[in-house]
Amino acid sequence: MKSGIEEDLAGFDLVVDGANRSFSDTEDGALEIALELKRRNRDRRVEIRMRLSGATREMMENGRLK
Repeated sequence: MKSGIEEDLAGFDLVVDGANRSFSDTEDGALEIALELKRRNRDRRVEIRMRLSGATREMMENGRLK
């Protein structure tokens, strides 16, 4: 059995205006969720944060990542 440390760091957090709103274990899933969050929250900042590295990418209104 694994220690769980790697599993806790795997995946992507979906962040709206600095608050965690959702989680995805795959990058494709994170992109879909971020796009839907941006459609519903056009005036808010929607980001995808990689748990492992902490790197963030912002979802733009046109569906592209910044």
